[in-house]
Amino acid sequence: MKNLVLLSSTLAMLLSGCGGSSDGANLALSTLSNNPIQIDTLGSTTTSNPNQNQSTPLSPLGAPSNLKIETISKNKIRLSWQDNATKEKAFCIYKDGEHIATVEANKTSVEIGCLKSGETHTFSIKAINDDGASELVSIKGGINLYSQVKKIGSFDTQDETYHVSVTNDGTKAFVGNWDGLIIYDISDPKNPKKIGSFNLDKFVWSIALSTDESKAFLADDYKGLVILDVSDPENPKKIGSFDTANEAVNVTLSNDESKAFVADWHKGLFILDVSDPANPKKIGHFDTEDTVGSVTLLNDGTKAFVADGENGLVILDISDFSNPKKIGSFDTEGDTEAITLSSDETKAFVADGTSGLVILDISDLSNPKKIGSFDTEDYASDVAISSDETKVFVADAKNGLLIFDISDLTNIKLIKKISTNSDVFKVTLSSDESKAFIATAKGVVIVDISSLK
Repeated sequence: MKNLVLLSSTLAMLLSGCGGSSDGANLALSTLSNNPIQIDTLGSTTTSNPNQNQSTPLSPLGAPSNLKIETISKNKIRLSWQDNATKEKAFCIYKDGEHIATVEANKTSVEIGCLKSGETHTFSIKAINDDGASELVSIKGGINLYSQVKKIGSFDTQDETYHVSVTNDGTKAFVGNWDGLIIYDISDPKNPKKIGSFNLDKFVWSIALSTDESKAFLADDYKGLVILDVSDPENPKKIGSFDTANEAVNVTLSNDESKAFVADWHKGLFILDVSDPANPKKIGHFDTEDTVGSVTLLNDGTKAFVADGENGLVILDISDFSNPKKIGSFDTEGDTEAITLSSDETKAFVADGTSGLVILDISDLSNPKKIGSFDTEDYASDVAISSDETKVFVADAKNGLLIFDISDLTNIKLIKKISTNSDVFKVTLSSDESKAFIATAKGVVIVDISSLK
């Protein structure tokens, strides 16, 4: 072993594994231990028989310990360890038994790239010097994108928060709570700052921003629809309002923003002409059988999907605003609270109260069919879907925010749970889908979801 060739102490060679490996002199002249120590991802260790004969004596070097794998990107991990040797010249790194890197002495981590999510590998390490090598220590693992999903910020609105609407550039959050509207600067999500507010003395359940983000349409409980000029976020001003018959709990705008569809709880769906925001006018109404919690529109604006509580999903033809007609329905097992549609508008993702997440095939609007579900532990009140339609985010009351893999709609998998220590009401994704904003009973929680993109 005296002729062992080592890398310069100022150079670390990392072979990515993208285009084959190069073992080099280190691999040719160093040998793997015949008595490896195995460490699983929880840190426990097992060793083979210490009296087993070895073809090559080990150097009296302390073997690395406390191996850890940390996901740092979609295709890269950081392998770290505790250095227990005092006279090592380098560390040899292996992936699935193949030498991929030699790291200079006293280093305690290395980045390994060109990995794929879902694959598991055995990563091994040993300390080496001119006299030989320590025992080989191994850990199994790989890319875990879900470990990177974590809370990065929050702000206390001093009361229950019911909805968050975020500007397209991701710099401002419009928050509805018990007292009205609060506007935050979220340029630094770790340090949100309040920049404006508008007191309405009633719960703001829902907020819809105009495309130019100069107006905010608020579902303001017993005050109905309230429209604010928010072009100056520090000084919002009321433009107009419409007093619906009951409790306005949700508002959705048509694509041309000339119509507002207001879910009015016990009094059904109101359709308002808001082309003149200072003077909204009722142009249509549909009284459902239960409590309307939200409304979602087809892209062409001809159909409305109404979350009607115990009555489930109700589908309306609204091509004639003055005369909406029921054309389909699906009576779910729970209380339908919110609905999100797939991009091709053939599937509806339903937050169904105590029955959790329900997925419906709506390709035939007159006859929706259930194709999948996941019974959450608490009360599903809101649902959002990623643009690639592989992930669903569900607000589940005391159970927090739940993230599901829906790649296979017949086998929905829970992949991440974010606890908030208070009831979760709504979830909103930023336009770039790097963050999720959770409206809770104690304010807003911001979650980094960029690793899921």
